[in-house]
Amino acid sequence: WRASMGFPALSTVQRSYWHRVTTLPFRPIASTLGRLTANQASFLELMDLAVVVLMLALGVMVVKRLALTYSAFFWVVMMFNLTQLRIPEPLSDQARYAFGLFPAFMVLGQLGSDPRANRLVTYSFFAGWIYLAGQFILWGWVG
Repeated sequence: WRASMGFPALSTVQRSYWHRVTTLPFRPIASTLGRLTANQASFLELMDLAVVVLMLALGVMVVKRLALTYSAFFWVVMMFNLTQLRIPEPLSDQARYAFGLFPAFMVLGQLGSDPRANRLVTYSFFAGWIYLAGQFILWGWVG
């Protein structure tokens, strides 16, 4: 239908309008690490990298603590998210995509039964929320 109506292919739309290309799953992480070592990365790129590392760590816990179906869902969606490389900022939007990885949040809920882990999660998430709320108020990009 798209071709018959004269619309470009979805890969062209992604590349031209969204500045995204499909790549191997861990290339965006490697590109972001390269940008960090070259001192070219912004603070939001560092936050996106931290979210990806946190989700990967929680993904290991998902495998250990939850049923196989949750593990399969988590890793399929995680690998799909990591195959999208944004041209200027490789891991852009990963923090937003992480919300779809609900098994990780189930594990965070299980970890919340320990008061120390509960405080660690609550305080670190609150600090992130304060920063992102400030960015939003100042018309910064928080997606």
